[in-house]
Amino acid sequence: EATIRKGLAIGADEAIRVDVQATEALQVAEQVAAYAKDKGFDLILAGKETIDHNGGQVGGMVAELLDLMFDPTVDFDDLVWIRDQWPGKVIVKGIQTLADARRVADLGVDGVLLSNHGGRQLDRAPIPFHLLPAVRRELPADIEVWIDTGIMSGADIVAAIAMGARFTLVGRAYLYGLMAGGRAGADRAIAILADEVRRTMKLLGVRAVEELEPGHVTQLQRLVPRTV
Repeated sequence: EATIRKGLAIGADEAIRVDVQATEALQVAEQVAAYAKDKGFDLILAGKETIDHNGGQVGGMVAELLDLMFDPTVDFDDLVWIRDQWPGKVIVKGIQTLADARRVADLGVDGVLLSNHGGRQLDRAPIPFHLLPAVRRELPADIEVWIDTGIMSGADIVAAIAMGARFTLVGRAYLYGLMAGGRAGADRAIAILADEVRRTMKLLGVRAVEELEPGHVTQLQRLVPRTV
């Protein structure tokens, strides 16, 4: 409730995203800590707390911090409460089944974001792109369907839109640019994605994203989960 009130107080009344996260602890946290210590970073992760080189406590382990961020007790009743409290649009991220997409739609959300969070918690989670056609087909037209996970090129963006996504989110692609060149690198990564989108659409003979449709996409059936 405090978060919602704070958002309204600063004028952020357009939309709120409810993020449904897998709560697996990051097993690489201690490896990251060792690497940071070896490289002499200002902050190192050790044991139950984060310390600086002067011995001052400044936080917890990466895994512990993530466990604090993600609350596995959040359920559909909480979503109903958020919908009642928030005057703007509500988008639910982390939808991985058609049944959940239908349920949150029935609860009055404005959009769903199909995502397995980049597979960073569970790398064998359902692939959002495979779920996309069924969700777009089953949900009312006024509920937007967004997608992330696996968007690594402009062609991926075009394919997602063609299969029914309103738009896509991009994580790793721009982070690679950020790590390589800071702000300029991130801007360059976005420019590359934009060029790839335009090039892919030209090769398809498409002049606007509104012309994209499922016939422009072929999925490799060997990668689609089989019904047992």
